[in-house]
Amino acid sequence: EEPTASFTASDPDIYGTVAFTNTSTGEALDFVWEFGDGSPIITNTNPSHTYALTGTYTVTLTASNAVGSDTATAPVTITYITSMPLANFTVAISGTTAVFNNTSLGPNLNFTWDFGDSSGVVTTTHPTHEYAAPGIYTVTLTATNEAGSDTTTQTITINNEGETPFQIFLPVALKQM
Repeated sequence: EEPTASFTASDPDIYGTVAFTNTSTGEALDFVWEFGDGSPIITNTNPSHTYALTGTYTVTLTASNAVGSDTATAPVTITYITSMPLANFTVAISGTTAVFNNTSLGPNLNFTWDFGDSSGVVTTTHPTHEYAAPGIYTVTLTATNEAGSDTTTQTITINNEGETPFQIFLPVALKQM
């Protein structure tokens, strides 16, 4: 029996991944999938594929056996891909006041700051915090979106007013993921 190639595709998830269900008919079939984005061909029966960029792609399934082959194509449109956040910040300190500059990367981010002094957390993007006492504090920033979350910390030193007129802490340029 000559094969008839056909398939369905799921809606893409937030990462650009589409699950394909092979609905081809025929006996002793071999399959070749092409996803339209230049990635290598796949010979799985029911593959999933993750697209790196938004756009419309033509997916091709070829089903073949000893009798013949058939090809089915369908467009898949990826309209949105989200990426994991990367939390990062700089801080400028004057006396007991710390001004935080949030340099986190990623779409649709929400933030949680912990200033390391038991004052509770805040969710503003670029907070300013007044420390009650001099000391060494570990500041934690968590950036979250629908793809997940990332946390970074920096240890800062708060001095009495006048001891250090101004101090800038820069983040590490490369962070181990």
